[in-house]
Amino acid sequence: MSDVEQPVTVVVSREVIAGRTSEYEARLRTLLSDAASLPGYLGAAITRPAPGGKAVYTSVFRFASVESLQAFEESDLRRQFLLDVAPLVAAPAQWRRMSGLEFWFTPRLAQSCPSRLVGACAWC
Repeated sequence: MSDVEQPVTVVVSREVIAGRTSEYEARLRTLLSDAASLPGYLGAAITRPAPGGKAVYTSVFRFASVESLQAFEESDLRRQFLLDVAPLVAAPAQWRRMSGLEFWFTPRLAQSCPSRLVGACAWC
């Protein structure tokens, strides 16, 4: 199987401004709902922030191939989401792209993601 045909995982971390989490979650729900119709979109898992800390959301998106991920990255759907959430977030998102088994065996990711994320992503 070539790299293009391997599933691709994107882990996105984004800090939401205090008091804006409800709006952010509404925009995120819309994105996930609309993305379900995209070719090659395999699903997503979202980890909400821990109570009392910074409002950092971690989203794990799965795509069937690099090509389907690139189509999403260049889509109007993603562009509109980024415009909609810009006033709700404290800083630009941090993106990490991984393919194949790299997602499960990258130590840096294991250190930065909450432990509950691994279980939530098992179905992706």
